[in-house]
Amino acid sequence: MNEIPDLENLRQELLTFPTTEDALNYLKKKLICTITSFFKKHGPLPSMVFFVTSDLYPEFILIPSIGLETPEGKTALKYTILDMCKDPKIIAAGMIVNGSAKILKNEKNDETQKNDFEDTQDIIMLIFSTPSNEEAITYYVNSETKTILGKTSFTNVQCGGKFSNFFELRKATMN
Repeated sequence: MNEIPDLENLRQELLTFPTTEDALNYLKKKLICTITSFFKKHGPLPSMVFFVTSDLYPEFILIPSIGLETPEGKTALKYTILDMCKDPKIIAAGMIVNGSAKILKNEKNDETQKNDFEDTQDIIMLIFSTPSNEEAITYYVNSETKTILGKTSFTNVQCGGKFSNFFELRKATMN
């Protein structure tokens, strides 16, 4: 992604914050700005994972297309991320991906409420995970016009699916 700054300069920026939590919040906000501006200029994003070490060094790794195209590839990718996050030096991890989401319409019939899926819509998503918190930030997009249509109302649970709880294996070994 051309808009992601040189990693050493980004690290220097992160080191200026008084706490690690402040630095990670800054990084999350910077990534949101980066992915939205990239999408507006270039369209669909290259899929990638990232890890942040305890010395606040971020590393971004492009995901090979096979990693997201098949169930086996997704499973292998998930366990690779989980394995990386077992390392106590990793303090944050996440993904930047394109996808599609079903749009829910609520249809009321008499006194019951029935949920139906109306259509699918392209999305871009940032999953930002730490050992204590996880957030999925998603936007509806139009890939053809490179337009961001708005932030989704998905909860973190709805977004994460297979790619959530990156630090679950670390937590399991601590109990």
